[in-house]
Amino acid sequence: MNGAGVSTYGETGVRYICDFMTPSMTLIVGRTKTAEDFAATTLSAESPGVTTHRVDGADIDVEDHTYPNGRAEQTVQILDHDRYAFVSLQLETKPGSDLPEGWDTQDTAQLLADLVRSQRGD
Repeated sequence: MNGAGVSTYGETGVRYICDFMTPSMTLIVGRTKTAEDFAATTLSAESPGVTTHRVDGADIDVEDHTYPNGRAEQTVQILDHDRYAFVSLQLETKPGSDLPEGWDTQDTAQLLADLVRSQRGD
């Protein structure tokens, strides 16, 4: 682990962030007080570059983005709309990273689901 801490975001949100080094990942657990802040700070399946994957009966959105300098990342979220809460994982996916050959957005969705399940004790 590289670092961890608490920060605010949006107008009403608070989140806990934890960075890992290999592969480069940022795990975020967050919550807002309003539906507006929740919508403004979470992924939308209608956004460009976002795909939805079904994992263990849940729809999980993954954004796949490549920057002009060649750096790429995938951001995946599991949302709790009723509580305005989410868990998110940002994963660096550029070539030469420590990910297996052929890693894709389905793999990223499954990774977050596995992380969340492991913390629930399933």
